[in-house]
Amino acid sequence: MRAALIALTLLVAASILAGLWTVGGPVQARSDRRDAIRLNDLNALHWHLRCLLRTEDSIDASSPDCPSRPRDRDPFTDQLYRIELQSGSDLVLCAEFENDIALPAWANARIPSDAPGCLRFRQPD
Repeated sequence: MRAALIALTLLVAASILAGLWTVGGPVQARSDRRDAIRLNDLNALHWHLRCLLRTEDSIDASSPDCPSRPRDRDPFTDQLYRIELQSGSDLVLCAEFENDIALPAWANARIPSDAPGCLRFRQPD
């Protein structure tokens, strides 16, 4: 009976450790959440800048027709997000992500292979 209890305890402990190893535990979850916030910030910036390009033809302008400027700094590191206007009206927005990010279905972007941590938003012509 005692041996069965020890075996069961070891099995439960091994299952818990395997689960934490697989999903990363609470530290990984917090890191993923911070990256999700950064990704949402970049998406909000994209829509704001896209509006400015459409109404003012400049990402440095302001317009009453566009939503107010969203956060342009990482709320965890206080670093400015990098914003580049490339080849006409393609926007490249960059953040210092903690992990490799997978773009959700709503993201109208791709991750350029030459710029980790960046998203390229292709603007409609």
